[in-house]
Amino acid sequence: MPPPAAASRRATLRAGGALVAAVLLAGCGWWAGSVREPPDAPAPAAGERGLQYVVIAHPDDEYQGWGLIGGRDDTYPVFLLLTRGEVTGRCDGEAFQPERGERPPEPQPFDPTDVARCAEQRVDSWHAFLDGIAELEDGLDPEPEAQGRLEGEVASGETAPEHPFRSDPAVHYDVYVGADHARLVFDLGDGTLTADEVAWAVHEARRTAGEGRFPVEAEREILGANFANADGHPDCVDYDHPDHVAVDEALWEVDFGVPGPQRNRACATDPRVRDGGETVPVPPEVHEQVWAVEPRPEDPVHNPDAERVGVAQRVYGWLAFTFGDEDARTYWEVSDDEADTIFAREQHFWRAHD
Repeated sequence: MPPPAAASRRATLRAGGALVAAVLLAGCGWWAGSVREPPDAPAPAAGERGLQYVVIAHPDDEYQGWGLIGGRDDTYPVFLLLTRGEVTGRCDGEAFQPERGERPPEPQPFDPTDVARCAEQRVDSWHAFLDGIAELEDGLDPEPEAQGRLEGEVASGETAPEHPFRSDPAVHYDVYVGADHARLVFDLGDGTLTADEVAWAVHEARRTAGEGRFPVEAEREILGANFANADGHPDCVDYDHPDHVAVDEALWEVDFGVPGPQRNRACATDPRVRDGGETVPVPPEVHEQVWAVEPRPEDPVHNPDAERVGVAQRVYGWLAFTFGDEDARTYWEVSDDEADTIFAREQHFWRAHD
């Protein structure tokens, strides 16, 4: 997830979101990723865990869906990290404050000219966050075992995903498997993600599951952990990043055929949320342990020197920005309310295809 930037950058993001929307409105024929037949996977029996495919645009977005991830005993989350966040404006390390308890991303040092290094740092922080929050949540194990890199398939009728900085197809992804969850790290290009590529990655995750690589075979649901408010619904932060829009549109438009629902984070006033959606807050004690600073108040503008205590504040502190008029390069804003931040404790989801 990138920080707010200059007006020209925001205009570019809006244009990207508009392009995705325009393609969608052109008709469903463009959905190359929807041509695959769904795998012959069983639904979970009563009391059994089922695979929950958690679709994440950038390596820090995952908490946006945490209300439906943490504290459950009926799911085996498979985290699909679609991009490596390499175009963030924080690659220079200028917002990093180790003296306040922030964890340095590896490898070091920072180098704003090295896109590949910044991508490594983003993914390193992502793994560290998931390891850290796993310590807070029953049913999640830290540090799943690396299984190596897989080469994805491109089925007949599909278009191979592309990366803006490479000439070869972006079909490889890294696999990590633990007893309680798995992580798939794709590299589909920060800022250029398409709904086609989102669909391809979901199909690849399901194909990987069908090969028996996870300890759970039954499928349950698909969750998009990406807040999107491209239409400016009131009482929420405006957020129209095209990568988030791509995830939102893919999961809304394509029925992947899993036994349970497909969901994504959205504004409470989004008509899709009002008509059949869900509100699932993160438990207060978990939210506190993720975002706390000391001493209070948790106000990055007026209390910038507080110690980073929560997992996200420590691990993602080097990426921090605020959503208001003043961009505090200190730590993340903390709130229950979607009007203040996309990382709100109160989380609203639309629900479809079940």
